[in-house]
Amino acid sequence: MFHSSGSSAFAGKTGCYGVPVAGQITVVSTGDFGIEIQIDATFRATSPLQWPGECDAPTTVSERLRALPLSLQHLDAWTGAHDPDASPFDQAHPSNRLHD
Repeated sequence: MFHSSGSSAFAGKTGCYGVPVAGQITVVSTGDFGIEIQIDATFRATSPLQWPGECDAPTTVSERLRALPLSLQHLDAWTGAHDPDASPFDQAHPSNRLHD
């Protein structure tokens, strides 16, 4: 697991990133219509440019997520399929991306 925060327009220049130091992932429910999980984790945060004081406090994440099954033709750059005819930006920001 990995966590980052900050502007995606300036990746590596702003915000914080980190790896978990404590927490758990709990499967809440599963079925034909997907899976629901609860994530509770604490991350040790680091500044990408090593700016002192920028990311000193640990980050805590508590979030419940639901994942729906997708067929192969509905995959995109976020879910596992590469589109050679689309720019990296278009692949990361598809207009028909499903939202929960």
